Amino acid sequence: MSDVPTLDAARLRATTARTELHAALDDALGWLSPDRLKAEAALAANQQIGEAKKALRRSATRHPLATWSAVAGLAALLAWLLRRPAITLTRATIDAARALRNRFVRRKQT
Repeated sequence: MSDVPTLDAARLRATTARTELHAALDDALGWLSPDRLKAEAALAANQQIGEAKKALRRSATRHPLATWSAVAGLAALLAWLLRRPAITLTRATIDAARALRNRFVRRKQT
């Protein structure tokens, strides 16, 4: 008969442990939810971007000549990369304007 109270106590401990395990799993799943992970990643990325901006500003104020040289180099590179599309766009615009002019002039003559 001494086994009955021990068995009831063991069942109670098992039920308590099971309940705690379910609560821990629910908590872990809450921490691993996609929305929460996404929010934490966005927050971490924003913090890193902010720190990088501060570091860049500090570096730019400490080394103004290097900063302006880098800006000039990037502007030159950008101008060189975009020169071809600008030339193509200009030619296309001129061709379209000529086509419209020719079309209008022909209708006017007839």
